[in-house]
Amino acid sequence: MALRVDPILYEPLFKDNMYQDTLPFDFRYGILCPCCARTGKIYEKRNQFKQHCTTQRHKKWLGSLNDNRINYYTQVIYQEKTIKNQQIQLTELQNKITSQEAYIKYLEDQICQSKKNVHVENLLELDM
Repeated sequence: MALRVDPILYEPLFKDNMYQDTLPFDFRYGILCPCCARTGKIYEKRNQFKQHCTTQRHKKWLGSLNDNRINYYTQVIYQEKTIKNQQIQLTELQNKITSQEAYIKYLEDQICQSKKNVHVENLLELDM
């Protein structure tokens, strides 16, 4: 059974406050460009990808990244806050679950203790 390795998702270089194309070094698993110029197209050779970077669709995608770089920064800050709040909520819920599990265990132990202390008589042997 062979392991399936996904292609590397291309990320342009962010330098001098601008997104710029850069040729990845590792083409071992292929490169997948998010510009959607060719959906699902995996570039397996450096020359193929270099040629792809010259297409109008790719240039337009890179331009939109640069035009929206402030919005992306704002989104990252918002998502970081969301993640932090979700981590807090998960911790609180996990603590609540742990507390409730301990309480359930306590109640189960109480039930077991009360069953041991109950004297059960054989009702068939009672005189009426």
